[in-house]
Amino acid sequence: MRGELAYTIAEHRLVIATPDGEQTEKLLPSFRDFLCKAEREQGNILFRFTGNHLLSLPQVPPVEQFTRHPFHYAVYETETGRLIRMSRGVQHHHLLVPADLLHFRCDLGFLDLRESLFLNSFLMIAFTLAAAPLKIVKLHASVIEHHGKAILFLGSSGTGKSTHTRLWQEHIPGSRLLNDDEPVVRIMEDGSVRVFGSPWSGSTPCYHNISAEAIAFVRLYQHPENRLSEIKGITAFTTLFQSAAILRSDEQHRERLFENVTVLTEKVPFYRLDCRPDREAVMLSARLMK
Repeated sequence: MRGELAYTIAEHRLVIATPDGEQTEKLLPSFRDFLCKAEREQGNILFRFTGNHLLSLPQVPPVEQFTRHPFHYAVYETETGRLIRMSRGVQHHHLLVPADLLHFRCDLGFLDLRESLFLNSFLMIAFTLAAAPLKIVKLHASVIEHHGKAILFLGSSGTGKSTHTRLWQEHIPGSRLLNDDEPVVRIMEDGSVRVFGSPWSGSTPCYHNISAEAIAFVRLYQHPENRLSEIKGITAFTTLFQSAAILRSDEQHRERLFENVTVLTEKVPFYRLDCRPDREAVMLSARLMK
């Protein structure tokens, strides 16, 4: 069944042209809650995504390389845009990022279940780049939601983000996990800041198409004592910028991210929480909800 699949993330729609919609849906199980089921749910079109393109590597060195386990990425400059090569062992696939960020092309067929992780990753890259001009940032954070308000817990791997939000759910009635590693933060037209769930969530499956008011960013540090303190200025900016998803070789994306993070640190208070993994630490961060 040929046609299009449309998904809404942070109230913006991405459209996938596919030779078989039902089969392509199977490649994207974490996107199920974001599938557009009615015209009123569709929102604005952010970008279109098509497959079965023949994409060849240019005969030049990559301008950027990085690894996100278990994949390796290499980024190349071409006349038609940036070409991203995603590799896992001997398996390789390619994504072409256009300059206008409106029509992304890849060499996937959208039918083979072995392409699932490649398609998921390519869509995440496309969304991260295409959404930045619309004041949207994808962060590495674990987000707890409580009665329509949310706190985003930041920190490097192993600092206890997931543990802290799990303890929130144990000790704070009515709290729930909004997303565990890949939330989307959006500066709304009225100047407010909201955090949205996404189809990406790290090691903890948490794919909710919901949003909440972002009331605080909290950087976690493991420490023998529990202490909460507010941080401002360049420290807050640097911490948030380092937590944002970025394609470093893309100068325009870096500039947009810089602008968005600057606004976020002006609008949402930022804190440092030195903590143990216990109830007392949760009750400290819970004060921010008030």
